[in-house]
Amino acid sequence: MARCVATAIILVCVATMVTIFASGSLAAGSGVASSTSSPAGTGPPDPAAATQAFGRWLHARYGSVRGYWTCPLAQRYDNRIDCLAEVQVAETRHLTAATATLSGAHVVFSRIRDKTWVQRWSPYSRRYLSGPQSFNVPGTASENSPAFDWAFIAQGAAGEWRRYSAFHVDGYDGYAKGWSRFFDFACSVHRRLVVCANSFGDAMRYRPLP
Repeated sequence: MARCVATAIILVCVATMVTIFASGSLAAGSGVASSTSSPAGTGPPDPAAATQAFGRWLHARYGSVRGYWTCPLAQRYDNRIDCLAEVQVAETRHLTAATATLSGAHVVFSRIRDKTWVQRWSPYSRRYLSGPQSFNVPGTASENSPAFDWAFIAQGAAGEWRRYSAFHVDGYDGYAKGWSRFFDFACSVHRRLVVCANSFGDAMRYRPLP
C-alpha cells in the first residue's frame, strides 16, 4: 500500500494492523437467515444481505447493541465477504470481524475475531510507540482502545505534526476500502499534543519529543 497520498489535507498512509483475537468458527443461527441475489452456494453473499445478517448475528451474540457494522462490496473475495463491526453493550465495546459465506440461502459467519474493552484513557507510556516492525517513535502516548496498533499510527503522526495542524493517518495494513470509519484516523495538533481519533472515538494522545 502506498505510504503517503497527497491530498488537500495530507492523507498519511501508515501500515498498521487491527489487533483482534481469533476465536472458533460460529455459524449464524436461525435468526440470521437472509435471502440473497446469489444462487445458493455458488458465490459470495450479497453485501446488503450480509450486512443485515451480520447485524442480527451481533444482536444474537451480544444482546442489545448499538454501533456500526458492515460487509462492504469492496471486501468480497471468491465465495466470501469480510465483515467488521464496532458495537457497544453497556460500557463494553467490541471490535468484531467475521467472514460471511452462503449455506444454501442462509448467510453464515465463521473466522470470528473479537476484541473487547472499556473506553478509558491509559497513562502516558513509551510502550504504545514501539511496534513489531521495528517502529520506535520518540515521545509518549496514551490510548483509550487496545484494538489498534498505535505505534504505526504514531509513526505517521510523528512525520506530520510539525508541518500540519490537521491531517489523516490510515490505520490498516492492507486494502481497507469500505472500512474507513474504523481505520481513518483524523489527527489534530494542539501545541505539543497530537490527538488522532476515528469516527467512533477510538483515539491516541501523542506527546512528541521537543
